[in-house]
Amino acid sequence: MRISVSGILVAVFIGIMFGLKMQDDYLYRNTDGQTQGVLRQVISPVAMVESEIAMEQGISEELEIYMKRNFDFSTLKTHWAQYIKGYDVTIDKGNVYIAVRTNLEKPGSQSNYILNAVQGFAKSRLPQGYEHGRITVLGLKGKALTAREL
Repeated sequence: MRISVSGILVAVFIGIMFGLKMQDDYLYRNTDGQTQGVLRQVISPVAMVESEIAMEQGISEELEIYMKRNFDFSTLKTHWAQYIKGYDVTIDKGNVYIAVRTNLEKPGSQSNYILNAVQGFAKSRLPQGYEHGRITVLGLKGKALTAREL
């Protein structure tokens, strides 16, 4: 059996061409994957910000409903609820910061009652992973009256 040199050269040429084609396809796919990864990295922070904004609004609305259902009575025990003007919720790196706007002028038992009620909400109603942060009760001029870590 005779082996021809031209047959070997043709086989080597076909092998090299096939190998180069496979390498080109592999590199192209990886580049495409890297591009998609970069796009995900660019899109991801935008999606995270939108998600945090939606989460902040949801927590703020849920806090308002919680406070109205549990403490908006005209009894002597919950007279402090009438001082609440609104809520500001911000999320930063998984930490939740709740500011309760009131028309109180100085710290006192009312601001402590409000702080305790909001802390009850935070401990029972915040989604998992958002248990850390700070609650602040703000007075008339935006001055912090009372604050507590979650």
